[in-house]
Amino acid sequence: TPVQSRFLALDVLRGFAILAIVAYHCLPITNIEIDRWPFWMNGVKFGGKLGVSLFFVLSGFSIHFSQLRHRWSAQTSEIEFEMNRSQWQSFFQRRFWRLYPSYLAALSLAIGLNWGWSFIRGRNALFPAIEDLLAHLFLVHPFFPNTFFGIIPALWFIGVQAHLYLLYPIFWAWIQRWNIDRAVLAVLAITLLSRLLANTLAFSNASESLTAAIWMNAPQRWFEWCCGAWVAHRIVQNQWLPFSSTILAGLVGAVWSIWGDTFRVLDEPVLGAIISSILWGILNWRLNPPARVRSLKSSPSPRRWNLPLSPQIPFAGTIATRARSQIERILIALGYLSYPIYLTHQIFIPYVRSALDRLSSQLSLQTLLLFLIVSAITLPVSIWFDRQIDR
Repeated sequence: TPVQSRFLALDVLRGFAILAIVAYHCLPITNIEIDRWPFWMNGVKFGGKLGVSLFFVLSGFSIHFSQLRHRWSAQTSEIEFEMNRSQWQSFFQRRFWRLYPSYLAALSLAIGLNWGWSFIRGRNALFPAIEDLLAHLFLVHPFFPNTFFGIIPALWFIGVQAHLYLLYPIFWAWIQRWNIDRAVLAVLAITLLSRLLANTLAFSNASESLTAAIWMNAPQRWFEWCCGAWVAHRIVQNQWLPFSSTILAGLVGAVWSIWGDTFRVLDEPVLGAIISSILWGILNWRLNPPARVRSLKSSPSPRRWNLPLSPQIPFAGTIATRARSQIERILIALGYLSYPIYLTHQIFIPYVRSALDRLSSQLSLQTLLLFLIVSAITLPVSIWFDRQIDR
């Protein structure tokens, strides 16, 4: 039953996704052809794309699973789909207070740091244009090419997430009227139609920001988000995908993340479907482990097996007793902090990059140093965000 609220396995995936995205943003800004990059840097590029799609799927899963948990009736052991205006208002209020305070703090930090850095160096501060600031404050910046990669480029994702929240009541109504499968198929049809339209509107010499505004908006990414919601619905209904199937899905996903760009219309939708099937299999393995794993869980050991479900936990609470390895503990902690890390990491990259440009011209070394330094700065800032703002 959906009475528990946090999957530690999801935090592991979030930790992987945020590491991949931070590493991707640390890649060099250069005119050197990508084919001449070191192999591992090409892997980071594809990992960043995978991390964004993974975040969309995990967001859909988390929102829908939380909603199903709130709508679960202990008396009837069924989900109550009927929702009135005040209940939706409560839903949007929870989403607003989860999303916006840290988002606003990140914007303030970026603008304040830019002003302070300019003052220290004796230069005029470059404040964002009023239309850029207003677009970000009202979360409509992904609609316009001039503001899409505005104050903090990575914030396009937050704007699109807010738009997906607004689409959620439509998706919920379709589930109530039809069922989860037909609702997801309807979303797939809308997503493909919007991507076909984008493919028609896009032209080869379009700017990066215009291309992003055409391709990276809520209708384009809706299917990925709803794939995550579909997995949450299946888990609540006790329907499972064998974990063995996820191995094949993982291999297909790795291949598709590299060559999926060739099929632009299908690229992210297919990747979202693959990621959701992997997620479904992982959660099945966690909640219904095979006999060998069950025997390990029941055998005495100085370390407890990683519990797939736990109540909401504070940062650095009982993570150490629930994780099997140091790597898993690190990923869980990073997953728990993934939202403030995402909001703030790109603020520091230009400043650190400008300092490193004078120290080394080697792409690999510069990228690695940039990642390590930015991570070292971002982590304590994110912990502060979590303790002072998110709570």
